[in-house]
Amino acid sequence: MEEFTRDTVYKDPQKNIKKFKFDQKVVNAFPDMIYRSVPGYRTIINYCGSISSKYIKEDSNCYDLGCSLGASTLSIIECNRDTPFCLHAVDNSVEMIKRLEKIVAESKEERVICTLNDIMKHPIENASLVILNFTLQFIPLCDRQKLLSKIHDGLNPGGCLFFSEKIKFPSQKNNNLYNDLHHEF
Repeated sequence: MEEFTRDTVYKDPQKNIKKFKFDQKVVNAFPDMIYRSVPGYRTIINYCGSISSKYIKEDSNCYDLGCSLGASTLSIIECNRDTPFCLHAVDNSVEMIKRLEKIVAESKEERVICTLNDIMKHPIENASLVILNFTLQFIPLCDRQKLLSKIHDGLNPGGCLFFSEKIKFPSQKNNNLYNDLHHEF
């Protein structure tokens, strides 16, 4: 069983703040980090698994784009035990994919393919379900429509894009409320 640590990545004040990256330090604390920083994350992951069973079809592909440590991947597998399909867990962090490969190996799950790749370059085909949880924010604004179009084109008729993301409201009042609620969390 994989061991993870409490998130202390930004515990101490830093004079020179480096660009955030999903390195080994972040990977080690990621479960604690994400569950504490994204309100409702557990619910999203559970719902991802539940809704997947309504869309995944036999012999189709499912993609978890920006999979990190595979919380969505594992939830989907758990909710689709008897369905033959292939789940492509794709991330561009070497450390994330290495850790996910260990997690998947321990689970003895053969339907998951862990892939180190840029999701902009990864093919999407024969997809009954594509997961994009808190990933689009890391894609340059000028490339987002291209990614969404690629996903659309790779989805089978009746397929589903399960999409979770931070949002910005047109109204500053609503943005302030949203940010205040997030900080209270």
